[in-house]
Amino acid sequence: MLFNQQYTYLNDLGIFLNGSQGNYISGNLISLGSDGISLNDSENNIMLNNLVVTNSHGILLNNSFNNTLINNTTNSSTIGIYQTNGSIDFVPRLNEILSDNSSKNMSINKNILLFLLNEKYSTDLRNTQEKSDVVEATELEQINTSLQRGPVFLKIGAEWCPTCRSMKPIIKELATEYGGKATIMSIDVDQSPKIVDYFGTRYIPDCSVIMGIEDGEYVYMQENGNVSKDRSQARFVGLRDKEVCEKLLDLALLHEAKEKSNEYNL
Repeated sequence: MLFNQQYTYLNDLGIFLNGSQGNYISGNLISLGSDGISLNDSENNIMLNNLVVTNSHGILLNNSFNNTLINNTTNSSTIGIYQTNGSIDFVPRLNEILSDNSSKNMSINKNILLFLLNEKYSTDLRNTQEKSDVVEATELEQINTSLQRGPVFLKIGAEWCPTCRSMKPIIKELATEYGGKATIMSIDVDQSPKIVDYFGTRYIPDCSVIMGIEDGEYVYMQENGNVSKDRSQARFVGLRDKEVCEKLLDLALLHEAKEKSNEYNL
């Protein structure tokens, strides 16, 4: 389930999950309540870029494991992020975690934390400092080379397609926002018919996020946060809001961080 860009105030509970898995909580403003975001017996949820302020508890995790929290602001709450046997936020509370040498805090999400430090992640997954252009691709090798640096957002379209033209500003903004973290790539159906046929494109614009190559096949990020070699489960066709594209890219970056963090076994 997606909890996105909600505004909640003066409530005992802003967002409450009980025994829930696989939710994406992003861009919410929750204030002047008791518990901003509360998880109980809930696993594998993602909380990204939430503003949870002036609540008794910002984010409360009770017996909730394997949750990923990125760039949530809770500094105006009486208690920012409180956990009982759960996960913990590590950005932007990086310094607080590093200064606490207790075995409890050092063991929480330590692999992901070390990966973020090593890769010099900013306080947001999107890097707005490094401007990047949309890559106009004509060969699969361009995709393969870009995958060595990170996920590839691929848009297949044409100049004569009005909907494709409507997506152009969105694609350009994505290239700027995710510069250095992901490659934003565009393929024209008239200039690269072989590539279009390879991806089985029948309707445009056709967009997907490629995570990598496994056993000679592309692996794609799905909107539910899972990866698949089946592009039909991962692509979206037609005009979509920028937020849909951002969510897919954010999920891709989170997945990449988790995968690479496995290299740090302390």
